[in-house]
Amino acid sequence: MSLFDRFSLAQRSLISSVAGFLFYGVWAFLVNITHGPQAAIKAACVQGAYSFLVTLGMTLMLEAMYRSLLKLTGFYWFSSFVTVIICCALVFTGSWTLTVAAGTPEVFETVILGYFIGAMYSSSYVFGLLKKSQS
Repeated sequence: MSLFDRFSLAQRSLISSVAGFLFYGVWAFLVNITHGPQAAIKAACVQGAYSFLVTLGMTLMLEAMYRSLLKLTGFYWFSSFVTVIICCALVFTGSWTLTVAAGTPEVFETVILGYFIGAMYSSSYVFGLLKKSQS
């Protein structure tokens, strides 16, 4: 039984969002601690909150975009690939912009892990949708 069979869309999104908040908040704190605790805590709060919200929204965006593209094109793999590329581009641009606007000292180090894990999350999530829609 897969994640897609055990949990509803709301449950999958909430679990992922809480995990994102904790993981990225700690990551941002650790990569910014050399700039002092105030900068590290601010970076952790900004990145944690952003990660929570973006994961929540990204799950909904991935679901909606995949279903729309699949309905429009009828091609499973094309719909999957385009969904991941577009969603990641939107989220990664927003992440960079927010991190810079918040004045985070170590921008690249703060966001790069999120980019990698976000791409993996998006790909695996859409792959789960692909498997579910093909069965």
